[in-house]
This record gives sequence, C-alpha cells and structure tokens, in this order.
Amino acid sequence: MEYLNRNLEHLCHSCPALAAAVKESCGGILTIASSREGSPSATHGGQWIHSAYDPAKEAGSWAAQQVGE
Repeated sequence: MEYLNRNLEHLCHSCPALAAAVKESCGGILTIASSREGSPSATHGGQWIHSAYDPAKEAGSWAAQQVGE
C-alpha cells in the first residue's frame, strides 16, 4: 500500500480528478497476496496473475524481453 499511497500523492498534483476517482473506487477483481519470495503479487479467482514465486524477477525478465523487441 505504500507504493499506492505515494503514487496517489503524486497523481493528486498532476491529475486531481483521476486521483479522487481512484481513492473513491471500491476496488477491483484482483486480490493481493504474498508470493513465496515475500513480495506482493496479484491473484484473480485463485489464479496467479503474476509470479507466485518471484514477481520482481518475472517483471525483470519481461522488461528485458520488451527492450529486445
């Protein structure tokens, strides 16, 4: 939640209406759960959206692939 709050604070300066809409939202269909490595990752209906093991490593691999393309 620390990242969300920090990003919302920055968003308030550049787009207050969007920041307000996010704050007033009741949430979505994703659940945040701890990965085996300990960092947060998203799930939906019991299925992992991101890595259940090491989301940061998965994100790094994805980003490296995108740079290559």
